[in-house]
Amino acid sequence: MRVYLPRLIAPIFVFFVLIVHQVGWLVHEQGWCDCILNQGQLPYKASFHLGTHSRDWSYFYTFLTGSWIHADWQHLLGNLSSLAGLTTLFILYFRRGWLRFFLLQWVFSGLILFVLASKGSIHIGASTWSYAFAGFLSTLAFLHPNRKLLSLFFIICLWYGSMWWGIFPIEPKISFQGHLSGLISGILIGLLGRDYWLEQMDVHPITESMDSNFNDSPNPQDTLPENPYDKFK
Repeated sequence: MRVYLPRLIAPIFVFFVLIVHQVGWLVHEQGWCDCILNQGQLPYKASFHLGTHSRDWSYFYTFLTGSWIHADWQHLLGNLSSLAGLTTLFILYFRRGWLRFFLLQWVFSGLILFVLASKGSIHIGASTWSYAFAGFLSTLAFLHPNRKLLSLFFIICLWYGSMWWGIFPIEPKISFQGHLSGLISGILIGLLGRDYWLEQMDVHPITESMDSNFNDSPNPQDTLPENPYDKFK
């Protein structure tokens, strides 16, 4: 347990900031349960000025602020639960790097959303980050030589199976562009930093572990099971 405690400092701090931010900038528009708000329908509030304004260069800075804003407590707690689960998987499989990945995906997903989303729309919510973590962990599960790590991908698919529908324009009030931006950023970070992230993983390649166990034996033949038919030769 002591091994994992230092890895929890950064995510706990981020979650704390999200909660405190929600207390200070609570938005009261009921019915906007997920991530997209249309310009012109909001009063003069933080959600309008800090939500990510896609392709509006006068609000370019909002690519960094939109994910910190949530419509209500239900919206925030839903995103926090997803982030907590994916953060747990990240900490279990990586020695370090949570904060580095968080900062990278925060910037990349915000920029991608700012460019990709429909002009004139405003996006809020940390679900973008959840999709970035899911895309990153799934990518590394496929890139790692240890095929047992594919179990991580299946855990994500089973645990968060319904989330993958969020990258399609099914619900008009849900920002599928935000989800898709997070997914793209997570995959790109995993691919572009492949060597670094594989080195940070706490999982050894299965071929190396098998070879080391085999070579450690004084006589490899002694490790083979006895063939009961040998006595009939």
